[in-house]
Amino acid sequence: MTLMGDTTTDPAPEYAHNPQNIFLLDVFLGIVCVVFISVGIPGNLILFRHFLKQKKDLRTILYLLISFNDLLTTTTAFPSAVSFIDHREAHLFGITMFCQSWGLVWTIIPFISVFLVSVLSITRTIVLINPLVVINRKFVLGMIGVYYFYIVLRVLVPLLAGEIHFIYSRADLYCWDGGTESESNWYFYYDIATGVLQLAAPIIPIFISCLVSTITLLRSNSRVLGETFGFSKSSLKKRPTSPKLYATVTIILVTTMYIIFNIPIFAAWCKYLADGLTVDETDLFAFWYLWSSTYILCTAGNAAVNPLLLYWRNRKFRDFVTVRTLSKTGIKQGFCTQPSTGRGVSYFRGPAIEVQECDVNSNKTDFNSNQVNCTV
Repeated sequence: MTLMGDTTTDPAPEYAHNPQNIFLLDVFLGIVCVVFISVGIPGNLILFRHFLKQKKDLRTILYLLISFNDLLTTTTAFPSAVSFIDHREAHLFGITMFCQSWGLVWTIIPFISVFLVSVLSITRTIVLINPLVVINRKFVLGMIGVYYFYIVLRVLVPLLAGEIHFIYSRADLYCWDGGTESESNWYFYYDIATGVLQLAAPIIPIFISCLVSTITLLRSNSRVLGETFGFSKSSLKKRPTSPKLYATVTIILVTTMYIIFNIPIFAAWCKYLADGLTVDETDLFAFWYLWSSTYILCTAGNAAVNPLLLYWRNRKFRDFVTVRTLSKTGIKQGFCTQPSTGRGVSYFRGPAIEVQECDVNSNKTDFNSNQVNCTV
């Protein structure tokens, strides 16, 4: 055991004794993690601010909670990225209070993430199959509140009872529950069983909802897919796309990306259970990367992709980002904004904003023959 302040790191072979040179791969994965963080933090922060200003229907509230959870994910992934690049040294993880706090947060984040995505997917599928059904927003939000309360108690109670203690793992690159001398056997198996259940069980309804929604859309409105992926241009002129169907495609894409990024995590759990709740140190790749490349990178990657996906699909979010960006530089660069008169697909209410360039040498510009004052 190696003591770093008050934080104990679990035993791990040194790089010099490792027959495989994994340092370059560590640096590469660390850079990838930094990219995810660089995209995820500002992206989810802007996304959170955007949904905060929207009408608080159920879908908006779910996106608000997801963006906040993703923001927390990408922010707290930074210490692991630093350890990736710097020979897996503990750094911030070597501080006891930080390691314990980080461990608590990352014990909660994955469960919250999968739960919110499952609620988003299931509610949208119900509405798609039976449009006449009115989902009780208070009931759904109440269930979310109950789950939040349970998941926090699930971690805090055993922590205060001395059943868990987080330690830094060089192999995993994060602080995990290393247990305590007084830890009860029942709690160890309870923690594993509930952890696997809460991570794996929601994948089934998410996958089924995604599949059912896709089949329903294919049967009801092929134009949505044509508009989404850029094919079947002749069908685009037939009739306007329903905003609800367009929103459903967006949710399908969000849940699909979640499934893709979480398949490696699910596979890692399966291997961990098949190996008898341990990692074989003779399998060097599994020992060094089974959890560091899945639990950290895949989780951070999914959190970084979500704002990019919504920027692509959500016209109003794009307008929000554009106007926010140009409003700070418009006087110097000469940009003006006005409500767009063109038809744009958006599943949020409110006029779309079209940003156009104006002449910096005058105080007026012409938008389709309409004079709009522009301060330069």
